[in-house]
Amino acid sequence: MNLLDLRTILVPVDFSPCSDQAVATAAGLASQIGSRIVLLYVAEISPGIDPTTVIQLSGERPEMTLVDFLWMRAAKQIPAYIDQLGAQGVQTEFLLRDGRVVDIILEAAADAEADLIVMGTHGRTGQRRVVLGSVAERVVRHSEAPVLTVRWRPEADERALAAGV
Repeated sequence: MNLLDLRTILVPVDFSPCSDQAVATAAGLASQIGSRIVLLYVAEISPGIDPTTVIQLSGERPEMTLVDFLWMRAAKQIPAYIDQLGAQGVQTEFLLRDGRVVDIILEAAADAEADLIVMGTHGRTGQRRVVLGSVAERVVRHSEAPVLTVRWRPEADERALAAGV
């Protein structure tokens, strides 16, 4: 793989510090080689819960479906990523989808013709990984595009805060 051939980088996000590090890594790469980034948020609803379930939030907000609520929350967090990437001169697109996270990541990668997927991983091991599973691991196993995993390290967040980043 030639890095200069990376036209599109898909970055799945869940707005965690782990995702923040993956976005920062992808941004650094994209800004150096002129790639565009496609950010992807997947609203995954737990099995047995209908995504069209109507919920009523506290206050005077209108009722909305569960999936609309998840998308609304995501839409509030997107501008920070868009601003961060725009400041680095990176062309960015944002996708909101619902479904099973791994399936949607693989579909979005194909739809966007992603040359690379950059995603965070919490680095869980042992029983926690077995119980919680690993989205990143399943994407690596099934993706046709190369996958760069970025392991979340809390100390990296602390260094960035100390540096004023």
